[in-house]
Amino acid sequence: VPLELLPAVPGPYQIDVRLFQGDHAIAAQCVDYSVGAPGDELDLLTLPGSWNAGGVSGDRGAALASVFGMGGVRISLDWSQMLPDGTSGPTDFSAYDAEIAAASQEAAAMHVQLSVQVGSGGPELAFVNNGTWGARVEQVVEHWKSEVHYWEAWNEPNATYGSPQSYVQNVLAPFYAAVKAADPTAQVIGGTVGGMD
Repeated sequence: VPLELLPAVPGPYQIDVRLFQGDHAIAAQCVDYSVGAPGDELDLLTLPGSWNAGGVSGDRGAALASVFGMGGVRISLDWSQMLPDGTSGPTDFSAYDAEIAAASQEAAAMHVQLSVQVGSGGPELAFVNNGTWGARVEQVVEHWKSEVHYWEAWNEPNATYGSPQSYVQNVLAPFYAAVKAADPTAQVIGGTVGGMD
């Protein structure tokens, strides 16, 4: 099916494409894109790093944060990438070493704060349940403390963890203690929620 796009006028755009079978949508895809204007600071061809359907790499995110005046960029760790032997095996940092190093360097050059979000209700939930959450967080912070100084405890805990009291007691308090044990100068970000309850 041919798709006709609007003329290339500077601005943000979104395409919402749906495949129907009769009156029922059976597939959908949403694509965001933008068209720049002459003189714009943003030149996608000169940005560092990469992107895919899941978002941009940390260094590209830092460069974009600088251009858009956002002041910060976050890398969200996917524990399944760091636990090749499952939750009982050791943490393998190699999945993120290059990205965090590049993001740290770009963030420093662009005067943007880099934060790393640790936890989102995936395999790391086993650490909370078996009492090893603090130890695992301390390992992560110890490994990247020369590059990362802002640490976020869990993504959208109101949607991925449980009650606020349980989050503070079982996730945030051990997280804070672990971060400060590994790097007393680090800052802890906690309770970033999805929506407002």
